[in-house]
Amino acid sequence: MPSHRNSTAPTGFGIVSGRWSGTLAVDFDTKTERPEQSEQTFMNVTGHPSSDLPASATVISGRPGRRRIFLKVPEVWWPAMAGYSASLMDLELRWEGMDVETRQVKPIQSVVTGPHPDSPDWYFRWADGLRPQDVGFQDAPTWLLIAIVKQRGVEIGLESEDRLTSSTNDGPGYMDQLDPKRQKHLLELFSKHWPYRGGQPGTRYQASWEDDSFSGLLGALNNVLGPTMAEQWLSGTEWFDKNENWGCSDDFKTALKSVGRSSTSHKAGWGTLHFLATRTADSQGKRFIEAPAHLPKWALPPRELTTDDLASGVVKKVGALKRALEIIDQMEEPLERCVAYQNLSRSLEVTEKEMKLLLSQAYEADAGTGTHGGDWADVLAQARPIEVAIERLLAFNALTIVGSDGGVGKSVLIYRIAEAAANGGLFAGALQTERGNVLIIQKDESDSNLAQKNKRMQLKIPKGTVQVKFQFNAGMFPELRRWIREHNAKYVLMDSMVSLFGAGTDLSEGEIGTYMYLLNKIAADEGCAIVLTHHLRKGDKSKGGQRADISMSDLYGSAFIGAGTSDIWGIIRDPESDSDDPKFLLKVLKPRTGVTQGGDTFLLSGSTEDLSFYVEQLNSDASGVKKLRSGAKKLLEILKKASADAPLSRTELVGRSGMSDKTVRRLLAELMETSRYGVRRKAMPSLGNRPKYGYWAE
Repeated sequence: MPSHRNSTAPTGFGIVSGRWSGTLAVDFDTKTERPEQSEQTFMNVTGHPSSDLPASATVISGRPGRRRIFLKVPEVWWPAMAGYSASLMDLELRWEGMDVETRQVKPIQSVVTGPHPDSPDWYFRWADGLRPQDVGFQDAPTWLLIAIVKQRGVEIGLESEDRLTSSTNDGPGYMDQLDPKRQKHLLELFSKHWPYRGGQPGTRYQASWEDDSFSGLLGALNNVLGPTMAEQWLSGTEWFDKNENWGCSDDFKTALKSVGRSSTSHKAGWGTLHFLATRTADSQGKRFIEAPAHLPKWALPPRELTTDDLASGVVKKVGALKRALEIIDQMEEPLERCVAYQNLSRSLEVTEKEMKLLLSQAYEADAGTGTHGGDWADVLAQARPIEVAIERLLAFNALTIVGSDGGVGKSVLIYRIAEAAANGGLFAGALQTERGNVLIIQKDESDSNLAQKNKRMQLKIPKGTVQVKFQFNAGMFPELRRWIREHNAKYVLMDSMVSLFGAGTDLSEGEIGTYMYLLNKIAADEGCAIVLTHHLRKGDKSKGGQRADISMSDLYGSAFIGAGTSDIWGIIRDPESDSDDPKFLLKVLKPRTGVTQGGDTFLLSGSTEDLSFYVEQLNSDASGVKKLRSGAKKLLEILKKASADAPLSRTELVGRSGMSDKTVRRLLAELMETSRYGVRRKAMPSLGNRPKYGYWAE
């Protein structure tokens, strides 16, 4: 949608958020004078750092520290967020707006491309590596959506009063969020049951002015609609046409204005209108002759509107989900479990969209740590450290998906990983691999295919280190867990998602999310690295099916496949290579575990003789992996000579190592994230606001 700036000509384009697109914009509006505030505000509101957000389409403007992340919001959350956007300290949560005059929900727009109004040197654009074609629009985490609904409750008092039935509401309620046509219908329905009920039929004194809160009614009409629109909408209704005297005035609009802002009725709104139309007795206990009005189903507020109900409901359903999974695990027959998984959402009485939300919440609750929270020190003490399986590529305790086109060599890849793991050697001739037993779950190939490949590949597999299973289906998760324990497997290599879980399953639906959640949980519980191969969507036929690049949106099936997975790699054939000298690009699409970095691209050369892979380059650097490894070793030796009393600054490390500042930054981050290296840092005296650090190794 064009973005207009004091002109009829468009200067840029934007995305309309809210129900019109289903997207939410999280806008970090960082200020130069307080660079940490936007992140601190986000942490205060959500309880999470922004780094916990999924890698999703992001816009930057060139202004330092500012970015706008676009996330998808499942439709089940829309009623709870209707008409709301938060403008906080250096942070905006942009969903929908509310027109002050009409109290109607309105769209708001966020610019994605075009000039910045504050400087000709700035312009809005997609961030490198975070364009929609790179990462897509990911689902907003459940914890973020709950935080937004709670923040809304804090701002407009949702937690302390019923926004529908209170006669003193002064903020937007559910009925404010109905479209104008339905609001008019509701007014016409209510008008048949408003004051003067219970007195002499056909007179204006069917009930007294005071007992029937007639002034409150007029005030509510004024506050909800305004005098002009109230008269327009009510004109022609039975209630309006029967009245000629409006209390202190014969003119309806004058009467409205006279009481609309009075001290007794200035808070009156839809709650007052609802109360007067649905009550069954007046303030003195007198019964009315007419039956009360009843709300049609479309006018009933959704349960999600109450934040406490929403949060507790999610928690209860997540608990029910986990209990259901435990019950399924206890079933004796895999076929029974498989059918039970397929019927899981129906058994829990949740919709497909709710199922995805529950799985996302359950995954977040279980992933990456042995504790669900508590005191800061206790959380740190119980946290499971990141453990590297293949340097700069694969982590233990997590599920990693490897996506590629057919014929690129997914099966060959996992056999080479198995060989490196079984021997504790180098994967692809360059990446150090931790030794550990391997369990292969193979559904894409038979034992004959495996024997044929082994003959050609000349795999060196020590006896007893690699177990292969050819029988597996979606009902065999208890067997998978048992096989891991029996074989003491540190690596579980599964080939492939479609063969293993696709039979009878639509990969675009939430059911596949159940399987991703279970695999993640098994990896975390058993301390192993699970690698699952997967297919990509078909390439562009106009380009001969060749891909020049790869992103998460290329994964075949549901977006939950990406959202519910720790790390994701993509492998494509290098379009510049030929069949006699094949080369492949292995790109890190999602780096949740922190073992690798998003966007890292390995250039692999392939051998048609023995189907082997070799790393030629990392990020266009022919000595990339070796240089980083030798650099890490050199840096660690330097750090071990320092101490807590005499740490070394990054500038000193650059000088002593002879490496670039960029390389030192990356290596320091990697060394600190891996606990076994014992690298520490502390803040050093600094003249500026930005702290400087000193480093050493214990």
